[in-house]
Amino acid sequence: VLEDALLELTDQPGELFAAWEKPGAAVPTRTTDIARRGEPIVGVVFFSGCTPNSTGVCEAEAYFQVFKPDGSAYGAEERAEIWIGKPPPPAGQLQLSVGAIGVQIEPQDPNGTYTVRARLRDNVSHAEVVLTRSFRVEP
Repeated sequence: VLEDALLELTDQPGELFAAWEKPGAAVPTRTTDIARRGEPIVGVVFFSGCTPNSTGVCEAEAYFQVFKPDGSAYGAEERAEIWIGKPPPPAGQLQLSVGAIGVQIEPQDPNGTYTVRARLRDNVSHAEVVLTRSFRVEP
């Protein structure tokens, strides 16, 4: 099972990924709930735990999708790796997903609240978790 899974949105993905690669326990994450037109906002998953298969590795993936303020799909659902072909992270230790989703709001896109959905699936245990996080686009 994917335990303690958390979907976060950041407008500083480069900073987040660089900090994650450095040794040490603290990773400063600048999360946001506001997207600026023309600038990327990235959704990442932090998780702990996944079920290893018979060879001792996990097979966890996410299906990300973004929805417009009216509830319609902003784009197609995208598959991304959470943790595939690797042993489970140490118990209780948060891990950053391998894959992420990036969104860039264009000038013609509507103002309002957008929703990012991440359907997480552990393909070994067949457990699923659905996470959502919202962001606003203002005039």
